[in-house]
Amino acid sequence: MSKQSKGKRPPGRQKTVGSEKPSTTSGPSRSLLDHECEVARRLAEDLLPDGNDYKASFLVHLGRRDFKSLASLPFPNTEHNSFPEEYALYALFRKNPKPDIGVDRVQAAYDSFFAGELSCKGTNELIRRAVAEKPQLSLAVHPRIIHGIQHFISRVLGDVGKQLHDFQALTRFGPGATTHCTSKNLTLYKKLTSSQGMTPRLAALYDPLVSSFDTFHGWNALEYGVRGTCSGTVITHGSKAATALKNAFTDRFIGSEPCVNMRHQLAAGALMRRRFLSVLHMDLSTQADKNRALVRRAQRDGKCTIDLKNASSSNALMMVRFFLSRAPGWCHLLELFRSPYMNVRGTWIELEMFSSMGNGYTFELETLLYLSIARQFDPDSQVFGDDIICSQESAADVIRCLSVFGLETNATKTFLAGSFFESCGVDVWRGLDVRPLFFKEEDEPEDQGPALLRMANAIRRFAHHRNRGYGCDTRLLRAWLYVKRQLRGKYQQSYIPLGYGDEGLLTNFDEAVPTKLRDGHEGFSTRICHQRPVERKFSGTGAMYASLYLLEGPDENWSTVSKSLRRVTMYFDGNALVPHQRSSGSVDPLGRRKCTGILALDKLPISNTLWFSTPKWDTAPDGVLALPVRDRLEGAELQTVSVQDWYDLGPWI
Repeated sequence: MSKQSKGKRPPGRQKTVGSEKPSTTSGPSRSLLDHECEVARRLAEDLLPDGNDYKASFLVHLGRRDFKSLASLPFPNTEHNSFPEEYALYALFRKNPKPDIGVDRVQAAYDSFFAGELSCKGTNELIRRAVAEKPQLSLAVHPRIIHGIQHFISRVLGDVGKQLHDFQALTRFGPGATTHCTSKNLTLYKKLTSSQGMTPRLAALYDPLVSSFDTFHGWNALEYGVRGTCSGTVITHGSKAATALKNAFTDRFIGSEPCVNMRHQLAAGALMRRRFLSVLHMDLSTQADKNRALVRRAQRDGKCTIDLKNASSSNALMMVRFFLSRAPGWCHLLELFRSPYMNVRGTWIELEMFSSMGNGYTFELETLLYLSIARQFDPDSQVFGDDIICSQESAADVIRCLSVFGLETNATKTFLAGSFFESCGVDVWRGLDVRPLFFKEEDEPEDQGPALLRMANAIRRFAHHRNRGYGCDTRLLRAWLYVKRQLRGKYQQSYIPLGYGDEGLLTNFDEAVPTKLRDGHEGFSTRICHQRPVERKFSGTGAMYASLYLLEGPDENWSTVSKSLRRVTMYFDGNALVPHQRSSGSVDPLGRRKCTGILALDKLPISNTLWFSTPKWDTAPDGVLALPVRDRLEGAELQTVSVQDWYDLGPWI
């Protein structure tokens, strides 16, 4: 804290609400759920006037700690002027997994999976009968629509044989667990050295498949390196059932794929993304932003939003084969990498669905399937995953066609008309964004500081957002002050501006009073509570290949300019990778990427030379590599950082 802040209390630190008494309970003595309930009470009391039925019902359930009722409040009436405030209360506890509401969320996820399988089985039988018919009357869809869907998909995907020249370079590890690599203490080294699972069909074609790809030889060598460092190749029937937290009532059902299948599924998904961009000029990395912009104008432009229920588990095997009948090469490629079976609680089940959530190309595939249907009725429709935006006139036809193929709409998140629409994380009412707060912390942490910072900052952003960027809604001040008073020690000393995450308390400039940078530097100095990822150190062959994998892949033209690059030869000797020679300076042969060195690996079971930049080994010349452990953070520590500018949130008004 600077001397300036001690002399005169900044405006943001003055006691603004006289009725609010300082908390007499220290932060750690109360659970995070208790703090969330206190915040919820203050929000309900201050956002809505006395006499509001929704407020009264919410406070009654909160007083009884009836979290099941709080998480299942009825959707507010969108015609009421108090809808934004009621919607804020409606959403508070819906995604909170901490309270026990008497529901087995894991079992609910499995029930959803089995319901999806039953639906897919019916769709598969329907399409098998329809394919044998001439004409195909069983589908209750006009043949013109069917042909349009198939033609659209064929045009988007194109000839797969002409797109595999760099397929192997697109393979990568996913962020999560695999069938033979659990999520506990998950690191890249663990993935490289654990058993590499693959399905029998892929195993039979794997060696000729890899060798046939005309790709940059370094990535083929890396593929061989993965097999050389792993614990062995394991043939498995398919994926393994797992769940992840979703909301208060159910977990999310996912399938952990075999490692080799997953890497190639992700490559197939990357190829599909290329085709979206080149054919439809649709960039899936930014499509969510485009959909959000459409949702904000939905009421004005006559659009509607459709969300599908259990979408990833409802894409039937025969539906995908039927729709991709004019792109047989693509269908064979996707089936080569899919898991035909799933281990569900120790029992192998033959899947009726084509791919589950957890498959590396499920998102891209379902986007293509749903877009091909929607475009038959509205050429301007947009799709991102299972979020569909189309015209209100075509909505009934789109939903009817989806239902024929076993795709059920989610009634609670589908809005065909009216003043409220929701899609891709944007909630719009009468043209205004009314995205509410959510309590989503997964468990009770030992150190509540980071969670309380996130809660306080979420309230502050919500207050600023409610005022459309002009100051902060004063009705949320009491809740924000409550959370702020729970901060202890170093968490009271960290302040950040808007746009710098949640490693400090989000405040105005005059509240934080940061120090101006010296020696001609622009900006300010402030302190944050930073949590570094837990790291583990590794050495040996696995660490070497982990280092290579972390590097950016080569450009397409690197092989043509490789002779002009300076070489660094590193020899593998026992369990250490010892640098034999280092390059001086940096090389930028293509004018796009700086390289700190070039690596040539000898004494490996490959004949070609690998070309990579090697910044990781510059910092670890003894062959030791530190890798972060997924989803594990160390205790927070104060750090001084520089910020370029300080956004003013404005006063509480």
